[in-house]
Amino acid sequence: MSPDEPEWRALTELGTLLIDQGQLADARTIFAGLAALAPADEAPLRNLATIAARERDWHEAARLAVMAIDRGADHAVRLLAGEAFVATGRYAEAGMVLRNLLALVPRDNAERALAGRAATLAERFC
Repeated sequence: MSPDEPEWRALTELGTLLIDQGQLADARTIFAGLAALAPADEAPLRNLATIAARERDWHEAARLAVMAIDRGADHAVRLLAGEAFVATGRYAEAGMVLRNLLALVPRDNAERALAGRAATLAERFC
């Protein structure tokens, strides 16, 4: 199975629904399996980072978010990594990730709220 197949999309949607419903262990099982099947894909890692953050496992959230970023994850994962670094007291790393995020997000973009949150974190902690 690969990320472009309907079964993959169905499992991703199911895993996302499970996260939304708070069934984090079941969602983790799905996304860990998908990560094993496609190690170069950022999406399972992004979702695993989200699960770790929901569980307040900030060290694991940071680790997984950085792995997802290395594989091309979107801006929201950069914010999650910054938040995880702040939560674990790793302010220099948070500052680096958040400043990088702010440089990437255009000011007229729909992601202004995300950039605003990143700027607030960077000002407060970095």
